[in-house]
Amino acid sequence: MKEEKKKKKKGHSLSFFSKRKSKKDKDEQHAMTLN
Repeated sequence: MKEEKKKKKKGHSLSFFSKRKSKKDKDEQHAMTLN
């Protein structure tokens, strides 16, 4: 039970991180088009 919870948490933070990364990439692309 404990191990399963750990796995879930890790996967959640991973998807959160990838979401943040894609947002950062979008922001960078937006800044590039502005210049």
